[in-house]
Amino acid sequence: MAADECLKLLETRFRELSKVLSEELKVLVKDVEARMEERFRTKSRKDDEEIQRLFNDLSGREQTRVNQELAKALRGYEVNRVTADVALDTDPFSSPCDKHNAFEVIAGISLANFQAQRAQDQFERVQLYSVRHLRSKSTAALPCAPSPFDVSRFLCCEPSSIEYVEQLRVNGLGKPRMLVHFTSGEAAAAAYHSFRASPNSTHAVLEHKRTHLQNTLIDLAIRLQ
Repeated sequence: MAADECLKLLETRFRELSKVLSEELKVLVKDVEARMEERFRTKSRKDDEEIQRLFNDLSGREQTRVNQELAKALRGYEVNRVTADVALDTDPFSSPCDKHNAFEVIAGISLANFQAQRAQDQFERVQLYSVRHLRSKSTAALPCAPSPFDVSRFLCCEPSSIEYVEQLRVNGLGKPRMLVHFTSGEAAAAAYHSFRASPNSTHAVLEHKRTHLQNTLIDLAIRLQ
C-alpha cells in the first residue's frame, strides 16, 4: 500500500513538473521567435539601407557624369561657334548638324538621368507598398498612441496586420503624423478601406508615403500653377 501511494505521489509530481516545463518551454519559444523576428527586421532594414546607399552612390556618380558631359558639350559648341553671344537655336552661322548634335547629346544625357531616377522610384515604390502615413486633419494630436495595438483600434483593423509604428514630426502645417508599417500591401489596403468606412476618418487621413520623384513632380506642379 505504501508503495502504491508513493507511486501515485511520484506520478502527481511528474505531471506538475511537466506542466511547469511545458509553460517554461512556451515562454522560451516565444522569446526565441521574438528575437528572430527582431533580428530579421533589423537585417531587412540594413539590407534596404545598403541598397539605398548604393542607389544614392550610383545616382550621385551619374549626376556628376551628366553635369560634366553637359558642360563639356556646351563649352565645346560655344568655343567653336562664330557668334558666341547668340543662342544656339537662332545662330545663322551654326550648321544644322552642330545644332542637331548638341540637342542630341543633351537629350541623351537627360534621358539617362531620367532613367536613373525612374529606377530609384521603382525601388522606393516596392518598399512603400506596405507603408502608410497617418496624418491628423488638424493641428490636434492623433487620438491614438504610436503603438500597433492602439493604431489598429483607431484604423478598425487587426492588430496582427501592423508590424510597427513610427512617430514622426509634425508637417509644415503643424499636423501630427505617424508612419504605419503593415505586414503586407494587402494588409495596408484592407486597413485603408476599413478606416475610410469608420467615423474615425473624420479626424485623420491614411495616405500613401510618396517617393522622392513623386514629391519632385508635385513641387513642380505647384510652382507651375
